Amino acid sequence: MISALVTGILLQIPGTPSIEWIAYYDDASYSEFLHCIETADGGFLATGWDMADSGSCVTSIYKYSSEGELLWESGSSQFEGETGCWAEELPDSSLIVAGRCGLPQGNTVAILLYKTDSQGNELWSKAYDFPDSNETPHCVLPLSDGRLAVCGEIAPVQPGYTCSFVMVTDAQGDSLWTVTLDRNYANRANRILEYQNQLIVYVFSPMDTQGGGIRILSLNSDSGEILWETSGYPYELNYGDLGGDMTLSTVEDGFTFVTASSPHIAHTDEYGTLEWYYELPYWSFPLGHSVNSTMDGGYIYGGENTPGWPPDGIQGGMVVKLDSQGTVQWVDFVYEILNIQSIRQISTGGYIACGGEGPATLIRYEPETGIETAPPSTAEITALSPVPFNGVLNVSYTLSDAAEVKFLVFDVAGRLIHSSPEGFLPAGEHNWVWNAAGQPSGCYLVRLQTGSQSSSRYCVLLE
Repeated sequence: MISALVTGILLQIPGTPSIEWIAYYDDASYSEFLHCIETADGGFLATGWDMADSGSCVTSIYKYSSEGELLWESGSSQFEGETGCWAEELPDSSLIVAGRCGLPQGNTVAILLYKTDSQGNELWSKAYDFPDSNETPHCVLPLSDGRLAVCGEIAPVQPGYTCSFVMVTDAQGDSLWTVTLDRNYANRANRILEYQNQLIVYVFSPMDTQGGGIRILSLNSDSGEILWETSGYPYELNYGDLGGDMTLSTVEDGFTFVTASSPHIAHTDEYGTLEWYYELPYWSFPLGHSVNSTMDGGYIYGGENTPGWPPDGIQGGMVVKLDSQGTVQWVDFVYEILNIQSIRQISTGGYIACGGEGPATLIRYEPETGIETAPPSTAEITALSPVPFNGVLNVSYTLSDAAEVKFLVFDVAGRLIHSSPEGFLPAGEHNWVWNAAGQPSGCYLVRLQTGSQSSSRYCVLLE
């Protein structure tokens, strides 16, 4: 059943966690962070840009300690005028960064992909240029087999409309295939996910002409062939500017996305069919930028707002925590930052967020308290051992009725890293074993799925 809820005037909700610290990057005349992650060593990596007095951008990744101290900053040595748009950590603690850069042979902007070691030392960098256009990558995703997937937008130099692109490279950044998606008016691909050998892409364009709005597409990860696509969502989900984000659900099959203008959160099944949506709380002029899954099966949302009252006309960052069904659990309006471009949960249970626009800003939240959890499922994980584990995890679980059983494992960023169909099993006690060989140390979510029932537990892998 599809439902919509208007939440109305924003109110402070009990349970909102405290901000542990705020770090400002102030070594440039103008700067912004666009994406942030927790790294395996407990620190944080922010991706963005800083504009020197000369007007050029010189660095694009910034490493912070767990206490918010800037440890180092880095960028590609091969290209100039770079902006970091998204970065991820690889299993060996190296970093892959997607951004944009200028090219010496022309006046257009190209896609920049480069890899560094854990200290920001460049290992390789490559640029990819579409003729007579400026390109912007919005997301880079390390795939489970070591390849890299990138999505974003292509803007022609001459008058015309932008279109989306998806590119897959090998582990060294050599392009394997690229597809362009020009179905909608002025569209761009904001997020790419890996799901059962598919690449799931979130594409959005304004509803100014026929064919605009949100599309979710599935591509074969080996060839780029489009497997399915969905569109035609309700008008309130399609209205407004380019933007929004999408994540995998960790409690049921499917995807959850947020829209940009008049932000909504919406959930679809694994084929992009809409199942529910709600309007997010706001005051006057909101924009939605980020959504990621959380350890309790819910979602954390980040964006911006400019409330008319109170206070009058002060733009600030917006954070909303929601449960697995899109119900608001807490809201925080952050005056210390102009916008929240990226937010996700970290292994300790708190959150890391970033944004800015002069100066670039990184915010760490403490873990929340007082949030009620969902009632126990009739399909339930009863024990994990050992805790923490090294290599192999034993999962004990019970079924109250015979059911078709599947196990899914997600990393702390909400990426599906393992899927194991177990078949139809009788009621009673059972055991499942996960071999985590090749996975980096960190926090993982193990989900038992039986049709409409699910049960999730968190585990810590120490290699």
